[in-house]
Amino acid sequence: MELNFRTDAPKPWQRWFRFRLRTMLVAIAMISLWLSTTANRANKQRRAVEKIKAAGGVVGYDYEVDGNFNRREDDPSPPGPDWLRNLIGVDYFATVIYVEFNTADDQSLAVVKDLPNLRALELTDDVKLTDAGLECVRDLPQLEALYIDGCEKLTDACLRHLRSLKHLSCLIQLSTGISLEGLQDLQRALPNLRYEM
Repeated sequence: MELNFRTDAPKPWQRWFRFRLRTMLVAIAMISLWLSTTANRANKQRRAVEKIKAAGGVVGYDYEVDGNFNRREDDPSPPGPDWLRNLIGVDYFATVIYVEFNTADDQSLAVVKDLPNLRALELTDDVKLTDAGLECVRDLPQLEALYIDGCEKLTDACLRHLRSLKHLSCLIQLSTGISLEGLQDLQRALPNLRYEM
């Protein structure tokens, strides 16, 4: 009588190793995807910050600005270890939530669409925007406050770009062509909105 032992059956340690290897490969793929997404977001933000500053604008990161979008007086330190922040940049650790333009036009303002976490936008003084130029704010779903002063070319037509901003709660506009009726119509679409003229 001949005994036939199967030699192709995996041993328990081989099954464990196969399972561990598969798990490790899935984990590496997920970490790579997360790193790629984070790097893409940080690089887009860094390029946007460079363009805003080149156009004379000011940015505020989440660690620098308080709940009312004012600069914190306690001069907070950026998050993350200094050596790593110096190596890869602050944009991997912090998010831009405030932008101010004193001099801007439609083209220079368009860069804010690369800052999807922006919560406050201030446009003052020598800002030459048209109704079409304000279209970029539609790409800012977290926007809570919009301050516009001295943009005489803006009319009620620009308000259609704000209708999708469900978090917009404060709109201050001075020296523009936007009418009270236009603001009231916008407030019907955004009930939490308060505005000043």
